[in-house]
Amino acid sequence: MIQFCPARSTCFPSETDMSLPFRYMIGFVSVVCAIAFALPCCLGQAPATESDPRSNELEQSAQELVQRLVDGHIDKVVEDFDSAMAAALSQDQLREVWQGIEKGLGKFERFESFRLEPIPTHDITLLTCKFANSSVVAKIVFAKDGKVAGLFFLPTSALVEYTAPDYFDSDSFEETQVAIGQAPWMLPATFTLPKVSDKVPAIILVHGSGPNDRDESVGANKPFKDLAGGLASKGIAVLRYEKRTRVHGAELPPDLTVQEETIDDVIAAVDWLSQRKNVDPSRIFVLGHSLGGCLVPRMDATDSSNRIAGYVIMAGNTRPMEDLISEQTAYILGLDGEVSDEEQQHLAEINKQVEQVKSLQFGDQSQSLFGAPLAYWSDLAGYQPHEKAKSITEPVLILHGDRDYQVTAKDFANWQNALSDRANVELKSYPNLNHLMIEGSGPSQPEEYAIPGHVAAEVINDIAQWIIKQPAG
Repeated sequence: MIQFCPARSTCFPSETDMSLPFRYMIGFVSVVCAIAFALPCCLGQAPATESDPRSNELEQSAQELVQRLVDGHIDKVVEDFDSAMAAALSQDQLREVWQGIEKGLGKFERFESFRLEPIPTHDITLLTCKFANSSVVAKIVFAKDGKVAGLFFLPTSALVEYTAPDYFDSDSFEETQVAIGQAPWMLPATFTLPKVSDKVPAIILVHGSGPNDRDESVGANKPFKDLAGGLASKGIAVLRYEKRTRVHGAELPPDLTVQEETIDDVIAAVDWLSQRKNVDPSRIFVLGHSLGGCLVPRMDATDSSNRIAGYVIMAGNTRPMEDLISEQTAYILGLDGEVSDEEQQHLAEINKQVEQVKSLQFGDQSQSLFGAPLAYWSDLAGYQPHEKAKSITEPVLILHGDRDYQVTAKDFANWQNALSDRANVELKSYPNLNHLMIEGSGPSQPEEYAIPGHVAAEVINDIAQWIIKQPAG
């Protein structure tokens, strides 16, 4: 999943700028229209009961925040930001975002529903807001001192309850809530284990870009939850975890790179699985999705003990991230068949930042582009994963959805050209699948992420069959 926001900076999906008009962003996940991210994991928390004494007070606070936006009192909203939010989102940026929402959805009409999801360090409020043209959910995260620690606008589909796909055999596996890693970077995780007596192969699921949860939730979809239950139903253990930038975003260093963001935690996951009595330590695999797939060669280079038995690269990009940002922005803006002057200007601003990334002088590491520190871009400069993958000696399975507009056929062709002559590399594309490996028809577009779906059964089958046929070490 392309959802670019490595750390505590402004977070937005599909690697498009937060000022993109709202009508192009409905259907995206996590942050449909801005805004900032600096809060701990909030998965697995039950909604507060109606008897929770804080519920009415927090509902009023959430309504007051949105009402201030409606009334144009942006300054009053920003005054209530905590330090991380204030650093991530300025008053002018918030005004621009809100104007984009009103332009796309029309006049605000009323509040429709409220839900409270408390976690130990924050209170997460979900306030459904009705506009003239549509409803959205304002996800407002309050610190315990009442300061605003997070502000998101989600499609109402994000509140849809998850329904297990038909390929789940829920009686054949069990899930345990665990934690991986070492202090101070411990990560909440879920271990999905088949109910068998023998040692089983296992696979680690590695997220795409952005501060993803363990299910890699995208709109109404949870592809990693699909993969976990689907593979466990076929006798393969699965470990999935909250991304470090989701749990520890506010504490991460300003010179963050993909090593700290992603790769270190993959090795920690391998450490954890290696110690499980139910897991065959010689058959631990890694699946990287999107940016996670792109980083597979880096993971392999870091696995100095050669404990990873093989890799699945699912919708992994091969081209530079900044190029994908430009390409995706142009694609989305052109979906309606016309590009306005305002949209042309927006694309020009995106491309200006792209050129800045490509010509960076990495001196002042406090600067950032596209919400990522210069150290992040410096670390990825010149990286060609398909070329680096030639040094991987373990088996590799590379999967691509032909309807993917985020990681396209150009990326898949690079994997093919670099690795198709390798006997232990398999490549497969699926005509009707998108970036999440969910089936659809016609040109893929952001709105489809708001429609509940599941990773295609054939993808589950292909991954399972590939893992099962790999010999024990």
